[in-house]
Amino acid sequence: PFAVPPNLHIIGTLNTADRSIAMMDVALRRRFVFEELRPNADLVKNAGGGKAIAELRGELFETINTRLQFLYDREHQIGHAYFMKAMTPEDLRVVLVRKVIPLLQEYFYGQWDKVALVLGHPMTTGGQRPDEVKEGAARPLVVTTVIEKDVIGLDHDDYDNSFSAEVQPHLLKAPQSDEDCTRLVNTLLSVLSLKEKSDERAEAILTEWTPVSAEVSR
Repeated sequence: PFAVPPNLHIIGTLNTADRSIAMMDVALRRRFVFEELRPNADLVKNAGGGKAIAELRGELFETINTRLQFLYDREHQIGHAYFMKAMTPEDLRVVLVRKVIPLLQEYFYGQWDKVALVLGHPMTTGGQRPDEVKEGAARPLVVTTVIEKDVIGLDHDDYDNSFSAEVQPHLLKAPQSDEDCTRLVNTLLSVLSLKEKSDERAEAILTEWTPVSAEVSR
């Protein structure tokens, strides 16, 4: 008779955010033992690199997931893989622009107000941040408000102002100068919506990060 050797263990992974396999899940649960692996900010924080950068990496991971859990649900939080190998602010920039923001666009189907909120850019109904951040400030997104009255000529009961957003131009390319490095670090810190001590944190991160001028000279 056919048999499975007792020393053979079958281990599989299942992404709970993928609903396309929901019908299979009931059958699988009858045949396997499940162990849930939740996002763990401590693992991300302890993945290596300088202390200040490691803390930033872990806090970015935890902050984004906390907001995702609030706006969506616990099953759509980001896993560890995106952040585990990000050892510099430049690595974090790539993760943010090429992985996290596209994923947020997919999650929220173009609802940029929610994407902006996950990235620490909350807006009032008028489309402005409460602290009225000036254009060009160190924020991940450039947010534009489409005013209903400007479009249709009146305040219509069926419509509200809408939002349009795009990634800040300085985030779309690697920093080329020490000034670019400072702006990048401040942009990453802005996702945390820090109210104080951001200057001290930025200085600590920049101290650990090899300056662009030193990299170019090598």
